[in-house]
Amino acid sequence: MRSLLILLTLTIFLSGCGLPRDQRGSLDRIEGETLRAGIISSSMEDGDRRLLGLLADQLNADLEIQTGESHALLDRLENGELDIVASLPKDTPFQSTGQSRPFGGPRDAQRVWAVRAGENALLLVVNAHLAEAEEGT
Repeated sequence: MRSLLILLTLTIFLSGCGLPRDQRGSLDRIEGETLRAGIISSSMEDGDRRLLGLLADQLNADLEIQTGESHALLDRLENGELDIVASLPKDTPFQSTGQSRPFGGPRDAQRVWAVRAGENALLLVVNAHLAEAEEGT
């Protein structure tokens, strides 16, 4: 609970000075429109699908999901065709993305979500959402 409070306080503080920002305006484009998400085909698909739905609701956005193999989805992310990719293992080799905090399950089974590099406001919202979801379980 304490980490969520710190994260929310930081979010409020930084929003007053216009930071953090998204280089490509992802969060502004998603809010009230569509969250385009990719889910790596895995056993965690249902849990991530539910969490993505809650995030879309929080952003007042429709949710559009594509499932597939990690390389293809991350290529779509880097090309701007997706806003987020879920179900990546915590120790993912894809380091050219912005990655969420590890979450879900025991330490060796945790996963991360990825956003395009430089989309810092979106990543902050994603991290707060995942922290809140984890505290609620």
